[in-house]
Amino acid sequence: MSLVERLRSRRGPVFEFMSRRLPHTRALATEANRALHGLLGGPALPRPPGANAGAVGTALELWLRLRLAQDRALTATAPFSASALDAAHGRCHPDHPGRGPVQDEVRDVDRRLRALSVPARRRPPAWALRGLLLLAHMEHCARAARALLALQPLAREAAARGQPLAGLLISPQDLRDLRALIVMTGPWARELRRAHHIAASASFDLSRDLGGADCDLVADGRLAEVKTTTQACIVERMCLWQLAGYLLADQSDRYAIRRLEVWAPRWGARLAWPAEELLSRLSGEDAVSLPAWRAAFAAAVSVPAPGPAA
Repeated sequence: MSLVERLRSRRGPVFEFMSRRLPHTRALATEANRALHGLLGGPALPRPPGANAGAVGTALELWLRLRLAQDRALTATAPFSASALDAAHGRCHPDHPGRGPVQDEVRDVDRRLRALSVPARRRPPAWALRGLLLLAHMEHCARAARALLALQPLAREAAARGQPLAGLLISPQDLRDLRALIVMTGPWARELRRAHHIAASASFDLSRDLGGADCDLVADGRLAEVKTTTQACIVERMCLWQLAGYLLADQSDRYAIRRLEVWAPRWGARLAWPAEELLSRLSGEDAVSLPAWRAAFAAAVSVPAPGPAA
């Protein structure tokens, strides 16, 4: 189980650690949401009706990953999802059992995106937006079997027509929404590109034990999570515990995380806390020892997570 899944399960040693050691989330979340909302009565960038919220949010994370760490594959899970879709309707190439139309499409999209050069203040072309959204859908398929099952009819139809899956899967609303979010986060991404040490989709010492937990961005000691929700409650208990969990999962202090941030592009705002201050406010302790907290968290993570509830 991942960190988020363990927290959402509301049981097990990691959830118990957070609820017992970091219980003071309500006041901080209320303060954070008021600061993010500012004088706005609603989000500065509403979601277009019909846009796929999950796919657009993941596609934005992939775009930021591309801009900040262009020398690596955008997603490790997309090829596996593509392979599963091809195998589901027997569309693998007879001479290449490990290849099929969806796999070829995903591989080509990943290659073209990593070779893409977009000037700092220019918008990405439409094909790149479609490619990002396709990879986002593939990531969702890897996370949830129901997402994979939902895409199988479309993949079958695309193969039968000889068309790219992206053409049937992605709507104009998705493209419009993703383009607007990229424009909104553009100045923030340009700011981070000046950092000396950047890690997109950064993993930690305890990531394997936490089911592959990784955060969106770490740059020169700043850890950022991107939240594209339109809901008024942007920062809530889960979000705060997620930030704390990533901080504590960096057992060796590899990333030297000293600041934790939430990016809320739909609200045109960001929030940041010094790392130890966040732990102090959530725990109610005046002074915290980060090494001691990390040791306690590692002990909680080492306890096996419970199985599915009956």
